[in-house]
Amino acid sequence: MDRVDRYQPRNNDDPTVPVLRAFDTHLPADGRENFLRCLRSLETDQQLHDDAESLINGLLAPMRTLRSSGEPLARESRPSEECLKRDGYKCVITGEFDLSSPNLKVGIRRALTECAHIIPFSLGTWKDEKDRKAKDIIWANLVHMFLSLETINFAQENINDTRNAITLVGELHKCFGYFDFAFEGTKRPNEYKVVSYVPDLGRLADRPKTVTSVCHDPQYGLPSPELLEVHATLARIFHASGGLGEHIDQAFEDLREHHMLATDGSSDISSMLATSSLGVLGSHAGNIE
Repeated sequence: MDRVDRYQPRNNDDPTVPVLRAFDTHLPADGRENFLRCLRSLETDQQLHDDAESLINGLLAPMRTLRSSGEPLARESRPSEECLKRDGYKCVITGEFDLSSPNLKVGIRRALTECAHIIPFSLGTWKDEKDRKAKDIIWANLVHMFLSLETINFAQENINDTRNAITLVGELHKCFGYFDFAFEGTKRPNEYKVVSYVPDLGRLADRPKTVTSVCHDPQYGLPSPELLEVHATLARIFHASGGLGEHIDQAFEDLREHHMLATDGSSDISSMLATSSLGVLGSHAGNIE
């Protein structure tokens, strides 16, 4: 990271140094080695700037915008039903029962819950060959930084596995998608610390600081600790990089205002990103061995 220390920022908003430092600090050991191998080959400020841009545009921005922009309208109902059965028809954080629960009784707290995908659902679906190629690049970048995905044999076709899903009330589902909070593993099996990166985050206030994932239906697997760790790591990177998330959101909103994206989330998001300032550059995909 000595070369990063000598980098001369272009302006006060230049994200190069905070982004590179965040990846260096928070990536798992094997992913960090891939990251550093690429970094050691860079000699100029322009190369460092481009590398940070590829990390933002080829990984961080899609992980945030593909999730928050609205997932495909024709989503299968099966994963949601399986997730509800496994989680006992209730939000794993608030304990509120879904309105479809067969266990509803007078006095029981209830709410509309949603099936929250840990790795965005949109990364496993595409509309055409262009969309598929863009998402393949994003996926390659993700696996390049998180080799655990290959270790647990998790690929794009596994997006709808119950191990990639968790039941949350709608408000928390949205916050989870924005990486405003994450589930950090503890030393106890299937126990997670709920880490919030936003002060006074709505329904997280006065809630237990840890939750234990309990399987209420043995037909369906529990959320994968490895997938939750990927999400938690990306949350740490986002919040160690300064106002990066807000910058991405603003750029994405600009696309909406210029009518490049449909407000219902039905646009070909990855193709839009590929032609915008949030384009999928894929330089890291080219470094994958």
